[in-house]
Amino acid sequence: MEKKYSDDCIFCLIAAGKAPSKKIWENEDFLAIENKFPEAPIDILVLPKAHLEKSEARTSPDGYWDSFMKAIWEVVSAGGYDRTGYVLQNNGAGYNHLEHEHMHILSGMPKPTSA
Repeated sequence: MEKKYSDDCIFCLIAAGKAPSKKIWENEDFLAIENKFPEAPIDILVLPKAHLEKSEARTSPDGYWDSFMKAIWEVVSAGGYDRTGYVLQNNGAGYNHLEHEHMHILSGMPKPTSA
């Protein structure tokens, strides 16, 4: 996938080291940071370093989501959330505040009593 960048996107600026963040984990293609506005006691954002709009993610190249999920699993296992529990959340439509594709790893909240 061709790496894209947007000067108007806070996640692109963070990935480029031009905006502050608390990095948790990274590899060549993905970055995990603490959410500045957490929705749970632990709220980690995992995002591609290349700018990818939410609307483009559904038609992303073969292997993209496999790579994304592998990055998420690396963060989950490094943080021990695979033993303590976690929820993955992907906001869309009216719930996302930023169009740069990303996923939340949420942990530390009470487990739901029903599905």
